[in-house]
Amino acid sequence: MKKKILIFTIMLLCVFCIPFATYGCNWFKDMGDSGNQNSENTENSENPDNEGNADKPNPDGNNGTNDAESGDNANNADNNNAADNDKNEGEHEENKDDGKENYNGGNNGSDTNNAPAKIRQYTVYTENASGARINGVTVKLKKDGKDVASKVATAGYAQFGVAEDDYELCFKNLPEGYYADPSYTATKLPKDGSAVHAKFKTKVIDEPLTSAKNYKQGDIIHNFSFTDADGTTVELKEILKTHKLVLLNFWYDGCMYCEQELPAIESAYRNYKNDVFVISVSNRDSNSNVKRYKTQHGCTFFMAADRENIVSGSFVKVYPTNAIIDNCGIIRFIDYGSRPQQSFWESKFAELISNSN
Repeated sequence: MKKKILIFTIMLLCVFCIPFATYGCNWFKDMGDSGNQNSENTENSENPDNEGNADKPNPDGNNGTNDAESGDNANNADNNNAADNDKNEGEHEENKDDGKENYNGGNNGSDTNNAPAKIRQYTVYTENASGARINGVTVKLKKDGKDVASKVATAGYAQFGVAEDDYELCFKNLPEGYYADPSYTATKLPKDGSAVHAKFKTKVIDEPLTSAKNYKQGDIIHNFSFTDADGTTVELKEILKTHKLVLLNFWYDGCMYCEQELPAIESAYRNYKNDVFVISVSNRDSNSNVKRYKTQHGCTFFMAADRENIVSGSFVKVYPTNAIIDNCGIIRFIDYGSRPQQSFWESKFAELISNSN
């Protein structure tokens, strides 16, 4: 009987204890699994080579931490980009300022793409009123009052290869007797690159020569004066106020070739005396002898002795010698030897008168 009661008691205990025992085992198992997962997540978050976990939800909340860190990294990237942009903008502004300061004969280029300005070839011819080329003139290009380029005209011109722009022209070192008149001389370069003919006004150089020099065709002559046997004085710069040309004729008594051309000069002079003034001088004769010679040959133009020999010495290489000066003081023609044809002198007078101012 007791044995039956013991067996029955054991059975009741099993019925009640087995479910609690099963639940307890499962609880300990779940606790162990949870700990293992947390450990694995921690290792994954610390391992930079473990990719893909950021996309998987973490049941324990670790994904929120990763999102926060990603947000911090994004903010840092934005801040760094903003700082770099500010730096780049500052450098861009400095470059723009440098571009304004670094002027090299024109604009540095387009404001939008910094393309280089177009290079133009400019040619500036330096000429006198008659169109003859002048060498040795310094031609300067200016922009906003500053020198951009400078060249000396050789062969009567200067060339520049500079950026296309509006330039002002400035001229220095003009030969004696030349001057730049803004109303007469080109003062700007055309933007299209076409050539410029810069013409310079001239005038008789006021100071007379103190010693002979070697005049050449195209030179500007110095002022001079002569007085004849009757006391009449002529001065070059005063004559050119009323006449377009002055013919200087150099001769001496006893020169056969000089005597041969006098009638031709006299005839041409009578036809052109409103425009041409003739000054005939001898550096070998006195004024009294010149007066006699003039009367003997029937000459009506001015004749006198060149006592100082300065003017004759600046021209004469042979006898006769003739030189023609225009009303700008330019020696337009020098000729050595006799010209006994009236037609020669008339054609020469007509040619030079038509080209004079």
